[in-house]
Amino acid sequence: MSSNYQKGRIQLVAFDVDGTLTVEKSAWEFAHKRFGLWKGEGERYLDMFLSGQISYAEFARLDALRWKGISYEKLVKTLEEIPYISGAIESVENIQRSGVEVALISCGLMPLVERIAKELNIKYYVGNELQVKNGLLTGEAKVNVSLDLDSISKGAYLKKLGKKLNISTTETAAVGDGIGDLDMFKIAKASFLVNCTPDHKKIIMENIGEVIELDCISQVPDFLDFKEERKTAGQS
Repeated sequence: MSSNYQKGRIQLVAFDVDGTLTVEKSAWEFAHKRFGLWKGEGERYLDMFLSGQISYAEFARLDALRWKGISYEKLVKTLEEIPYISGAIESVENIQRSGVEVALISCGLMPLVERIAKELNIKYYVGNELQVKNGLLTGEAKVNVSLDLDSISKGAYLKKLGKKLNISTTETAAVGDGIGDLDMFKIAKASFLVNCTPDHKKIIMENIGEVIELDCISQVPDFLDFKEERKTAGQS
């Protein structure tokens, strides 16, 4: 996709997680498959949400209910199997070296988001939580980021974080892989699309005029013109 975006000073870059920084498009689906619960109900719940039959909150509740009684430790170890996508670590680290803040904004599972935040030294992050009691999943979910509720959308969180950090939306960038990131793209000055399917790309282009499609996530820092700043910082 072409863009009229002019390179300038960005202070905050928000990344989606599933499918953007990681190989797996959905941590929820990955865990369902590992637990042997995807075929049948897990798959059906997704279809029900995508067709508008249920809300995102209900979708998360039904998913979480299938995992009732599974140990939280098992979930964490399962999600540890999910690898980064090529170039993800380098992209984040290069942005951080430029002095720019990085955030993770995900509808995925908090244990995976927390793992990445810890490994990449990211202070600001949000994901969806599963309730735990005595080390076991209770079957309840806490939705912190929704795909259909504006007040807790990815865009709302990006706005809120920007205010907290005293960073204008004109100084923010967003990186995502599909229509779940539309709310972020609408808020950010610069929006980057990676690993996107053709059908999602079509919908995004119909809704957002300025989205930059990249071949690899490692291109994000250089496109934002951080290369010169990194060189200067290294010489000081």
